[in-house]
Amino acid sequence: MSDSFEIFVEPDLQGPTVLKKIQSQIDKATVFPVVLFLKGPLGIGKTQFVKSFFAAFGGQQSDVQSPTFLKVLEYKNNAQKILVHADLYRVDKIEELERIGFLESLENASVVAIEWPEKLSQLAPDSALRRFFSKCVCYELRWKSLGRFTLELQK
Repeated sequence: MSDSFEIFVEPDLQGPTVLKKIQSQIDKATVFPVVLFLKGPLGIGKTQFVKSFFAAFGGQQSDVQSPTFLKVLEYKNNAQKILVHADLYRVDKIEELERIGFLESLENASVVAIEWPEKLSQLAPDSALRRFFSKCVCYELRWKSLGRFTLELQK
């Protein structure tokens, strides 16, 4: 398996083949949660990707909402596995995430999808969150344009 590959996805479908590739990587994981860092400009399709991913993960796509104002949402699939979906775009202080129990929510998650993960290093480069993620299997999905992104295993 290559550590990085580019994917083109029809913008309105999020590509079942892509989701299967990502799901197969998660199925191979031996450490949980598996973390998906979602990078790209506003409106590029990060939340839509999470909706499609959650459906492939065994959940209801309609359950997924944008966490922009709530910052963190948690979903359980049919097997009671937990997906934590966070949007850090409006987070200005690491204390906001600590106050809402973000780190605690990660401890029971199977998969964590984080929009605007670059904010983590801006907010607290040596925080408990960064140390937590350093122990996880992390993938970065970087959107190049609508429907085109790269998936890369972070080391």
